[in-house]
Amino acid sequence: IRRFLHEVAGAGTYATRLRPVERPVVVIDAIKLIESGWADECDQVWVVTCPVEQQIERLITTRGMSPAEAQARIAAQPPQESRLSRADVIIDNSGTQAQTRAQVEAAWQQALIASQGA
Repeated sequence: IRRFLHEVAGAGTYATRLRPVERPVVVIDAIKLIESGWADECDQVWVVTCPVEQQIERLITTRGMSPAEAQARIAAQPPQESRLSRADVIIDNSGTQAQTRAQVEAAWQQALIASQGA
């Protein structure tokens, strides 16, 4: 049922929200962008990543999960490698917020420049 609902909801969302717009860059924040096939409709795919150990620690700290719950949640997701292999831009989120922000801002500027040439 979940897969069916994602397909139906995704088709409707895609049809209504991804129509042509007159903007230099449009951002889609979608957890399942690659798994849903929407990535094929995007000019660039950005993936934010950090080591699995750090993901587990963050789930424990920010969501109150036990180590086993955090590991199970990560194990239930597609491997990072599958997302990273599809990424045009990889944001390493293992450092400080300032370091992550600097990466995003640099990539954003590149996206704006690229959009002017399109």
